[in-house]
Amino acid sequence: MISASDRILVVAPHADERAARERPDDEPNMLVCDCMIGYHIYCLSPPMQKVPDEDWKCPTCAKKK
Repeated sequence: MISASDRILVVAPHADERAARERPDDEPNMLVCDCMIGYHIYCLSPPMQKVPDEDWKCPTCAKKK
């Protein structure tokens, strides 16, 4: 499992999604999916209020269920 403390640089694979850029100053608000795409909670649509306790999937992976 990848944690928010793992620093990665990702590029949005889809133009309509805003993937997180490397921002070490905001790691507490970072979510990283198993597919290695990271998002800040406030960049999601709709934005999240806090990092969830349970496993999280990015919008693209959530659609693949």
